[in-house]
Amino acid sequence: MTTPRPNLGLLISLANVRTFSAATTALSEHGMTPRGYSVLELLQSGPRSQRDLAHLLQLDPSRIVALVDQLENADLVERRPHPDDRRIRQVETTPAGEAAYTVAREATESTLDAALHALSPRERETLAGLLERIVRPVEQA
Repeated sequence: MTTPRPNLGLLISLANVRTFSAATTALSEHGMTPRGYSVLELLQSGPRSQRDLAHLLQLDPSRIVALVDQLENADLVERRPHPDDRRIRQVETTPAGEAAYTVAREATESTLDAALHALSPRERETLAGLLERIVRPVEQA
């Protein structure tokens, strides 16, 4: 009798639940949500349009508008006109947003360290590389 293959979908889902739950708790202690943090993370590479954010986070554009509104009301991001296309508004972090991101990043990194304690640094690097290969097609579409 052969051993059944592990259910990768279930394992990925359970790993996500475990890390997401820990990160949610850590972020809430700093007044942030996982989606808000995700927007700030994506903006670390520079301004992005709301459409790009919706695509990358796989959210309906109307949900991104509400999320960016919340972040803007908290002075963490601001909308600015796109330099080449007046129809597009870019979202970028404010100095307060950068500071909040730094604190939130430290909090999420420490929860992730706890969740991934069973993996060596090399295994974590391998896992990150594999996950990037899964996520990259979304970024490029």
